[in-house]
Amino acid sequence: MSTWSRPLTNPSHGGAYHAYANPPMRSSLLSSSSGQGGGLRKRISHATSWKTLMLVVFALLLWIAPSPLGPPRRPLAAQAPPPSFPDDLDLGAEPLDRTSPEQSPPPPTAPPAKSPSLSQIETCPVCSPTDDLCAKWGSQVLLRSRMYRGTLHRFGPFFDKLAKGEDLKIGLLGGSISACVDLEKKDCYDNRLAKALAEEWGVKVEIFNGALSGMGSMFFESCWAAHFSSPVDLMLVDVSVNDVMNPTMNPSFDALLRSLLGQKPSMAVLVLTLFSPLIGWRDGSAQVESIAQYYDVPVLSQKNVIIHHRRMNPPPEILTIKDTEATTEFDQWYNRANGAEAEDGSKTPIVAFPTGHHPGPKGHVMIADLITSFLRHERCVFERDRGVEEVRGAVTMREFELPTKEIPEWNAYTPIDGPKASFIPSLTCYSATPSSANPFRILSQRGGWTATHWKNKYYLMASQPGAHIVFEVEVPASAIVQLMYWRSNTVPLGSAMAWFDDEDDQIEMLRGKWAETATVPALARFILDPKWVGKRRKFHVLVMDHTETGSNEFRISTLIY
Repeated sequence: MSTWSRPLTNPSHGGAYHAYANPPMRSSLLSSSSGQGGGLRKRISHATSWKTLMLVVFALLLWIAPSPLGPPRRPLAAQAPPPSFPDDLDLGAEPLDRTSPEQSPPPPTAPPAKSPSLSQIETCPVCSPTDDLCAKWGSQVLLRSRMYRGTLHRFGPFFDKLAKGEDLKIGLLGGSISACVDLEKKDCYDNRLAKALAEEWGVKVEIFNGALSGMGSMFFESCWAAHFSSPVDLMLVDVSVNDVMNPTMNPSFDALLRSLLGQKPSMAVLVLTLFSPLIGWRDGSAQVESIAQYYDVPVLSQKNVIIHHRRMNPPPEILTIKDTEATTEFDQWYNRANGAEAEDGSKTPIVAFPTGHHPGPKGHVMIADLITSFLRHERCVFERDRGVEEVRGAVTMREFELPTKEIPEWNAYTPIDGPKASFIPSLTCYSATPSSANPFRILSQRGGWTATHWKNKYYLMASQPGAHIVFEVEVPASAIVQLMYWRSNTVPLGSAMAWFDDEDDQIEMLRGKWAETATVPALARFILDPKWVGKRRKFHVLVMDHTETGSNEFRISTLIY
């Protein structure tokens, strides 16, 4: 039923409202011009008309004159002006945080506080008058970054420790942005985040950075635990840049989340989707965000905020060596490589790293602020609902059934009536990273294999055709041995052949060139006969003479089994 009020009168008649009100009969409007009494009727009619007119004039005078019993009426000039729209530049600037003028609090006289007081958590707005990060970025930036919130029921232990004043440990998984390969440590977002949270919460906050340049879900699904010597309370996961977009699925990220959520003691998980202009919109964020929602894991996106800023601020043109040494506003938001190589300043330099591939100092400030603001707001909500919302962590909610376990028994890609997810065995990662507790188990090599790195991306490399290396592997319960090797569309890389023992008739081709824009390690899975489970085998890799790029350079990153 409509909520519009019903008119009190019929606009057609001036009487009580009725849709079918009848007009006066025509016969009553006619006066007779003949017969007795006609003149008397006319005189009565004129007298009645004068009396009616006098009453109308008297009523009008009473309405105009001020009443001695009430306040004087304001002149028309003093009446409040009608509401008007803001200027075009102000339309929609902060639509979610403004109240009506009658409800607006007076402007604060004290300097803005770091966060809203827990004694004022009745509403937990995105922005409050005392919120420094809202004043800095605005609600639209903060809200745009919060791609998915979910129930946050896994954050309960994290906020409980904070309420007790206990120290917190935060882990970080990610690629080169989180590894912060281009900036000084003080400018990196993990360092800024630890300081900001410790200052705001008054507790010690340690961040354990397990990020590795160039690595994504294919590596971390099996190898993440090797980077942490002790449990953490919150794990930040940044893999979308190196998880090259797949048109169908990302099973590695699904496996990574299942592994993280299955850890004991349990930890909160926050997925970050960060932005690299080199990769643009073709990274793996779409699938990462979708899978995170399936597992009810919140997603915070710096990419969703910054991508339009980058489109409107292209990098400066680099023509000489001196151009690479300049510090511009662009360099503050998006790091520009300064490792140019040229004989003199008159020649066009060769930039050692794609321009603007990683965030600059301001970009890292934004990442730290977005995480801080999100945790600040969710802490407020958690304390507000503490002891009130009994459904938090419950098995059922009304008639709607929720999973009885922390991790759904089906993965994100299982058909609706498909089988439950299989058990993921514990695997060991052997890599060229110097800090790795498990270096490669090399039986023999020839052809100049060397351990090297570029921008903290570590690998075994050989560039001679025929270079041969043999690893010892122990076949796991899954009977799958995995090799991560580098592939690129821009860096000229060669190809290799791989096989087990003397089975050179069952060779797998490993191509260094691919169509993707990212230069990252790709995963090759070798599915063996179950009869080999628990046994040791020799794994061979041989650099081929044939090349698609003019180069034979082949890079091995990790062996997983």
